[in-house]
Amino acid sequence: MKIPLENDWREYIKRRNLERMRNTVEKELNPNHYQLSSEAKKRLRWLYTLYCEQVGNVTQCARKLGISRQWLSSEMKAVFEKNGKDTRSLEPESKVPKNMRNRKRVAK
Repeated sequence: MKIPLENDWREYIKRRNLERMRNTVEKELNPNHYQLSSEAKKRLRWLYTLYCEQVGNVTQCARKLGISRQWLSSEMKAVFEKNGKDTRSLEPESKVPKNMRNRKRVAK
């Protein structure tokens, strides 16, 4: 039987903690089990950090995550609460132009 090295154990523990956090986030903030993109899942983890670990303190949470306080509070938290804490509201907006009628075309 092979005994794992100390560094392997550390990596294993880090990975398990990250998996445990993801499962907790899914259970608490996504109870309907909506299919989310990777970007929406990342934003959901940020909101879990805001609500559960930092107890609603936007400034401390933004520092911990390394993102802008204004973006976290006005974009993420406000939109999430405005939509009744629906996790589908965390999906990034489409970058496709909304109006293509006035678009200049290249002649054949």
